[in-house]
Amino acid sequence: MKTMRIMIMFLALMCVLGQVSSADETSDQKAISQKVEQEPLKYTVGPDDVILIDVRRHPEFSGEYTINSEGKIQYKFVGDIPVGGLTKLELKDKLISILAKYVIDPDVDVTISQYRSKVIFIVGEVGAPGKYYMKADIISLRDAVVQAGLPTLAAAMRRTNLIHPSTSGKPKSETVDLYKLIYEGKLDLDREMLPGDVLYVPATVFAKVMRIVNPVAEPIAPATTIERAATGGVTGGVR
Repeated sequence: MKTMRIMIMFLALMCVLGQVSSADETSDQKAISQKVEQEPLKYTVGPDDVILIDVRRHPEFSGEYTINSEGKIQYKFVGDIPVGGLTKLELKDKLISILAKYVIDPDVDVTISQYRSKVIFIVGEVGAPGKYYMKADIISLRDAVVQAGLPTLAAAMRRTNLIHPSTSGKPKSETVDLYKLIYEGKLDLDREMLPGDVLYVPATVFAKVMRIVNPVAEPIAPATTIERAATGGVTGGVR
């Protein structure tokens, strides 16, 4: 009888602890979801971006526009409109305010058809080095490296340099251990890349040496082949 009471008390305690744990997990999930909702990836349009404006039931106000170097678009029947530095939602609200003078209850939709105002540069030992257009005002270093095809086998990943250019002529540079970030999952090493930043993944010393040796060694192979053909495939002189 005493054993039965102890078991019942133990089960009741486990139920209470389970409810508390599930409540904590639920609150944590809500906090995470609220954080995601509060911190969406933001993109502000700028020069060379191409935006598509659709005004429903009014095709005369619809069209595709390229933002000029002054951050403006030449909008039909309206003229130049400053849009640089606005998000899609802000641009939509601005267009609704402007079109309200010409259209009753305008229904406007804005789409960024080409992202071209913000770029980063990834060079060195990656699968596809080059210039990459950003679809947000910032991008994580890890995401940027994945877009560039990940480091090659010749990469010295532990000596990766993230360079922040400066108009003062004194760019800031920091070393990032790309191996730990990507292959060991140490996200505290991740960094934010801003427009204009340069990520340089250097080559290992062995890879650099092989690139010097290979061009010198390549001509030796054809010469050896010709020599063997001339001697009937026998090397080391005539026996």
